[in-house]
Amino acid sequence: MKRSNGRGNALIIFLGFVVTALLVATCYFSLDKTSHAKKEPTQKTARHIFTSDSNTVSTETPAIAVASEENKPQASEESKPQTTVVSKPPRANWPEITAADGRDDLGVPYTIDGTVLVNRKHPVNWDYVPAIDSAGGVILQPQAKKAYEEMHTAAMQDGIQFYFRSGYRDFATQAAIYQQYARTDPNGIAGANRYSAPPGASEHQTGLAVDIDNGSGLSYDFDQTPAGIWLHKNAYKFGFIIRFPKGKEPITGYTYEPWHFRYIGVEKAADFGPENTLTLEEYLHSEPAPAPGAPESEIPDAPAVSADPAQVN
Repeated sequence: MKRSNGRGNALIIFLGFVVTALLVATCYFSLDKTSHAKKEPTQKTARHIFTSDSNTVSTETPAIAVASEENKPQASEESKPQTTVVSKPPRANWPEITAADGRDDLGVPYTIDGTVLVNRKHPVNWDYVPAIDSAGGVILQPQAKKAYEEMHTAAMQDGIQFYFRSGYRDFATQAAIYQQYARTDPNGIAGANRYSAPPGASEHQTGLAVDIDNGSGLSYDFDQTPAGIWLHKNAYKFGFIIRFPKGKEPITGYTYEPWHFRYIGVEKAADFGPENTLTLEEYLHSEPAPAPGAPESEIPDAPAVSADPAQVN
């Protein structure tokens, strides 16, 4: 009897282990199924949002949908069309500018018969920011840019090549250029004044002036090159004049610059003709604007510095 009771107890214990194991297994599979059921919607939503061939976004996750739209790559600046420059440059650390013509608002350029005249007598200040077309690297006012491109096309048809070197500059840029020349010229400001304009007095700030070269840099013998010869004979047909002719330094205030052309329109440029020696001051019957301390006699052609005059005037 005792041996029988021992076997019975062992059987009961064994069955207890089996039942316990079955209960544990049942709970485990039940929990695992519930866990997978909870994860499934998230996985489906993620696949729906990020599948490359999907054109819609799941409404189950509006926050992710908005973020996805906001994070779409934007078009690069190079691929966007260039727009008109309208922002005002930062004000340079420069004294207050006054004009000999008595104007109070130097944010508007001085004009005579509709023609803008900017020089030492008639400056502009940092508030003047003209409408500029910067597309394609030719940075000028739209009408001047169009005329320049037409002139360039005509020259190429004649087998002549020239290059845009400098156009519009804001006040701060002109201030930096002028100060650099004043620091490096052996004669300081007096020397720099012979070939460089202080900020506010440069025609480049109007977006109507352009420096042109033949690919070798600005040079005082540019008028002897094929490109210079062609331009001096034909620029007026497109509305451009030689702004600082030879021998007129006491009037313009600057040395002869065979590379510097100013747009005034075809009708008025026709009055100047080819290889013009007339200055804009003379044409508009405006007073001369000599450099400070400049002698009444002709100023030498070349500036005191030997550096390439890449950013003069």
